[in-house]
Amino acid sequence: MHQEGKNPWLSLGPTRGSRLRHEGATPSRRGLWKRTMCTRTFPAEVTVSAILAGVGLLAIMSGLYCLNRLYPSRSPAPDVEPVPALRQSTRLEIEYHPSASAYFPTFTRNPGLLDSAEREYLQSLRRASIDDRKSIERLADCLRSGSYSRESPADETTRTSDVGCYRDDEHLSSFVYHDHRFGWFIVTDDGRSFEFDARVSGQWITSLVRELKPFDSRGDCAERLMYYREQMRQTGQHPEPSTWCDTVYRLVARSGPPKQVLSQLFQCPSSKRGSRSDYAMNLNCKPDSPDETVLLFEAKPGWNQHGGPELFTFDNHDPKGGCVLLNDGTVKFIRTEEELKQLRWK
Repeated sequence: MHQEGKNPWLSLGPTRGSRLRHEGATPSRRGLWKRTMCTRTFPAEVTVSAILAGVGLLAIMSGLYCLNRLYPSRSPAPDVEPVPALRQSTRLEIEYHPSASAYFPTFTRNPGLLDSAEREYLQSLRRASIDDRKSIERLADCLRSGSYSRESPADETTRTSDVGCYRDDEHLSSFVYHDHRFGWFIVTDDGRSFEFDARVSGQWITSLVRELKPFDSRGDCAERLMYYREQMRQTGQHPEPSTWCDTVYRLVARSGPPKQVLSQLFQCPSSKRGSRSDYAMNLNCKPDSPDETVLLFEAKPGWNQHGGPELFTFDNHDPKGGCVLLNDGTVKFIRTEEELKQLRWK
């Protein structure tokens, strides 16, 4: 064992052969071999390479340690129900911490998506329920895709909710919902943890709640508009209005998303028309247009739709209204003709 802090390749002492030489004795062939191998001087570049290799190995080991802290002891979930009582439940009771408002970060970044009454409602809503059996069954199926972990993720969670499972008035089980930077996870009432990555949406915590579904759809609609803008910015300029859907479609398709994602790419989540596209591009918006100029907006059905406010529709959402994305990336929810006229289109 070498002393801590010393290079083991440089700390080997003289061999028996070298000691015999100093004592005037004739070393054996084996002693010469040992001395030659153990006391030879390595070139400086070899020593530097060994040090760099050691530093690299240390960095890799540190990275693996951090990953293990974020995802400790993960393994595919066994073919069991994480929360068996879900299949027998007729109602789920959810308690949001601190409130339902925390589950809509898009509204925080884009305050124009809510009016004051809606904002106060979400901030005050701390309890909600899911009583649709089909929705509960879909949630049970979703939870089976989790990865079992012997420990909860080390990363700090941003939102937490308590979920109680009931059959009529009988309490059957409970679990805690957490989300974090890389996805979300649940902790069952017997202490087991199941993790889900970002590909499995944790938005059921609001989308399956009847009174929150309109807000969930509005937020999803706004995020789609922001996503289109992100794709368009990859080219450094706005696409031709007459082919803007084609351009965004090609940019998204390069990353190889599932076919279902591509087929619904331009569909507003609140629309029930099933059209190919529910959005349009403002014909007069340029990359150097003022920030408050409308760039994209909800419109009557049509592929590569482009024009002005005459195409805007209030019919996709409940309550009525539509999302518009401005040239600076801000999204607003427009409720009346008067608000529509106040927008900058040129």
